[in-house]
Amino acid sequence: YPNGNKVVEKPEILFARLDVKEVMEKVEVLQAAQRAAAGVVEEEAKPEEPAIELELKEEISYEDLASNLSEANEMTYNEDKTFYISQARKSVKETMVFLLSLKESGIIDKKLYSELNNKSKNILLSIRKLEL
Repeated sequence: YPNGNKVVEKPEILFARLDVKEVMEKVEVLQAAQRAAAGVVEEEAKPEEPAIELELKEEISYEDLASNLSEANEMTYNEDKTFYISQARKSVKETMVFLLSLKESGIIDKKLYSELNNKSKNILLSIRKLEL
């Protein structure tokens, strides 16, 4: 280089470090301006309420613990049962629609369609009994 192995006399820092506090203040100002432009009303900060109120005891008996665990297991079982039943019903209904499209396209005959459709209906009835 003509300047004696230097690209420039005084180098500039291209990516200078920024102070986090200053950046966060600018971000808050920008977000407030965006919320105001969008018409969003800021809510006052409310203290969070606990999702479940628990009665604290100094000692807990085995019966109390077993009762609480039993209730939790029953809730989980009922939620899982409802989910799986709805998935099974959905699957059977999709199968019935697929069978109808196979029949209409001529891939399966009326007799086979009727037989498979009746089986699907019986499965739906069994699923309905499980819900009760």
